Amino acid sequence: TQAVVAVSGPVDIVTGPGRTTRITGGHPLMPLVIGTGCSLGAVVAACLGAVRNTDLDPHDAVAAAHALFGAAGVAAGREADAPASFEIAWRDALFRLTPADVDSLVTVEES
Repeated sequence: TQAVVAVSGPVDIVTGPGRTTRITGGHPLMPLVIGTGCSLGAVVAACLGAVRNTDLDPHDAVAAAHALFGAAGVAAGREADAPASFEIAWRDALFRLTPADVDSLVTVEES
């Protein structure tokens, strides 16, 4: 179908025609915070919308959304140790992260 498919977990996997990307980041508290997965879906949709009708690759858009969320999880985990405080720290991290932060907080491997 030429679709891009993503699976989130300790290592997020984004795969599509001829490419697979693994994004390592996040934090073990993420699955304990209601809404992280749903909001990831919304950000993936926004990133895909941003590349629609351009020469940019939808695979890269999906991987970028996963990298952003993973980086926010790493950043939040540095200051929170329970789900409620993690949720606030994670939302704040999403607001504050720069592209350089994302680059330094997650590992992206392509094959």
